[in-house]
Amino acid sequence: MNKKESPEKKAKKRQYILSAAREMFKEEGIDAVSMKEIAQKCLYGVATLYRWFSAKKYIVVGVGVQVWEEKKEAFEAIASANRKQGLDGYHSFVNLMNYYESIFQNDPSFFIFLDMFDNYVLKEKLSEQELSPYNDVLMQIQAIFLDCAKKGIEDGSVRKDIDFTMTYYSFAKALIGLAQKLILENDIVASDKAVKPNSEIHTLIQVVVNFIKA
Repeated sequence: MNKKESPEKKAKKRQYILSAAREMFKEEGIDAVSMKEIAQKCLYGVATLYRWFSAKKYIVVGVGVQVWEEKKEAFEAIASANRKQGLDGYHSFVNLMNYYESIFQNDPSFFIFLDMFDNYVLKEKLSEQELSPYNDVLMQIQAIFLDCAKKGIEDGSVRKDIDFTMTYYSFAKALIGLAQKLILENDIVASDKAVKPNSEIHTLIQVVVNFIKA
């Protein structure tokens, strides 16, 4: 009889498949990569791959979760450092926001993947249930930011008269959209070249942090 794999070994194998698929998506695009090619990349038979993921869409969602999980770990590390330094809610929030600028500068492929992911989801019409794992990690990241707002309201460093959840959603969508435009689109008119991309991202972040400051 085959020895039953431990949960840890199964999780490791699953992450191996997702990491291989992620690299292929990054190089070729999501639509261009087939289940057969992912299996070959992992040195598995395609039937073995289908036992782990019954359809490509579950690999795509899994990669999306993996991508955001890495960012969540970074946000958690920043939040932990903020607590150790005894920062108020506002300055804790600022540090979290500044990490988005760091992502733009050092990991533009993150925003490129999000664009591919959204296009794939819309094209394949993935259901809310199928996207549930992806949404879960987004909500966990949101909670890190909302904790800063709660602390800031309590210590008087953050405004009490705004809907912070709405502010966070609006900012996240605006920032991701701007980053994607700056990375994926060439300058169309002369005015597009007037400001450096990093400055645009920095300015948007400053607008948000100034908006919430008490």
